[in-house]
Amino acid sequence: MLFHSHEFLALLGLTLVAFNLVPLPRRPAILLVASLIFYGYAGLGMLALFLAVASLAYVCLRRIEGGDRKWLTIGVTLILANLLAFKYAAFLLDAAAASGLPVAPAQDWVTRHVILPVGISFYSFQLIAVLIDAARGQQLGVRSFRELLLFIMFFGHLIAGPIMRGREFFPQLHVLPGPSVAQLRTGVLLLGIGLFKKVLVADELLSGRVDLLFDRGPAGLSVAAAWLAPLLFGFQIYFDFSGYVDMAIGMSRLFGLELKPNFSTPFISRTPSEFWSRWNITLSRWFGDYVYIPLGGSRGPLWTTIRNVLVTMLLSGLWHGAGWTFLVWGAIHGSYLAAFHAVRHAAPRLAAAIATGGLQWLGWAVTFLVTTVAWVYFRAPNVAAANLMIGKMVGIGAGPIAAPLSGYLLVPALLAMHWAEAWWIANLDRVADRLADRWMRLPGPVQALAAFPILFFVVAITKVVRGAFIYFQF
Repeated sequence: MLFHSHEFLALLGLTLVAFNLVPLPRRPAILLVASLIFYGYAGLGMLALFLAVASLAYVCLRRIEGGDRKWLTIGVTLILANLLAFKYAAFLLDAAAASGLPVAPAQDWVTRHVILPVGISFYSFQLIAVLIDAARGQQLGVRSFRELLLFIMFFGHLIAGPIMRGREFFPQLHVLPGPSVAQLRTGVLLLGIGLFKKVLVADELLSGRVDLLFDRGPAGLSVAAAWLAPLLFGFQIYFDFSGYVDMAIGMSRLFGLELKPNFSTPFISRTPSEFWSRWNITLSRWFGDYVYIPLGGSRGPLWTTIRNVLVTMLLSGLWHGAGWTFLVWGAIHGSYLAAFHAVRHAAPRLAAAIATGGLQWLGWAVTFLVTTVAWVYFRAPNVAAANLMIGKMVGIGAGPIAAPLSGYLLVPALLAMHWAEAWWIANLDRVADRLADRWMRLPGPVQALAAFPILFFVVAITKVVRGAFIYFQF
């Protein structure tokens, strides 16, 4: 069930009505039932698997809280095994076949029978975080299996994050008094912003252009058209994913719940570290807390820091997709992060000038360039196709096919919109208050006349769902 579908809007409306009608103690049950319907819409088999994994995690959690740390290993191993079986089995079998092993029957069986459960990477990481945090002695306050289930499968963040942590979300579930006036105002506004980003910008404006450039193959593309493909895709995936997150945060606020922000205009970043503090923030934090820091972080000599960075980013790439293209994507970002660590170590003044000083323009240009090149591997069907596209971008065998002028004009327009969004994020509360105050000053008949075209517009743009959110596949 997609956020920009009529089915979800109906579910959200009915859930809001029921949530506000029932007594406070029953509100968690309303959210849990709605979440079960939301996820069950994808398939009862996926729902059964999810409930089984969550039940296992709950058993392990109680054993860990009782002092038996071996259940941490058991729980994390089984959760990762479930993720490995459904998401990476085909990739591993393909790699085995390429090395000459006789795995053809297993490949055929996996291809015909294994379906990737929606949101499996996100809910697996949240469950792992709960178990590790409990083993580290954090008081999460999980009072029942139903509460753990609601924490993991609340429909506001179940499918594609943000990845919430127990200490941030469980306290909110203990008491559900409902939304404040400020949450209602910003929640409605964020829902509208997210819908605009996803449906009008990512789907209507960019999806067709990106598909045309990538799916026709890079063989005949000119240098300019080859560069345009990853540039537009970078904006497509940003507006697609950040649109989802805006809607997730917005609808959660309508219930009085706060989710962590997951984006903060990443394409204005001046360093690779800054990019990953602005892009998919909760995932970056997860890898930092549970992979990078346990490996040693940046506490040791430079070579160990570089090793830790590369390992973390390779795993991050593999998390995004079971394919060599995602490993290359992770390697590009890891290499750039490692190079910047080396610059900070060898020439700290230069690194400071790039990050916050007079060379910020250079830092932004290089970061944007590296990120754009990496998007080629994220979007391409295989490494060979990605390499061919990279060749066209540097002029090797460039063809005569150029994109329409409108495509090239979109890049500066989208970049300007992205820069303007930084102001919008910083002033969201103030803008929401002003819009709400002006709306309340309007006479009732004027409000009715204004509400009708708004409602008609929402119904119209959600009538035909052109595509799922890109990150649903992860």
